Amino acid sequence: MKEPILRIAILQVDEAIAENEKQLEKLFEEIMNDDMKKLFDELRKMMENLDRTIK
Repeated sequence: MKEPILRIAILQVDEAIAENEKQLEKLFEEIMNDDMKKLFDELRKMMENLDRTIK
């Protein structure tokens, strides 16, 4: 019986985390200038490539 309650709690935490991630992304977009956005995007792409080579 406790399992559904635990699932609901986990889903609520997941939703809260997702909302916080959206808020952080919005703040980053507001404070980063174009050069910083380009560097951040390059870093993200490099990390994705690294993940692919490791797997």
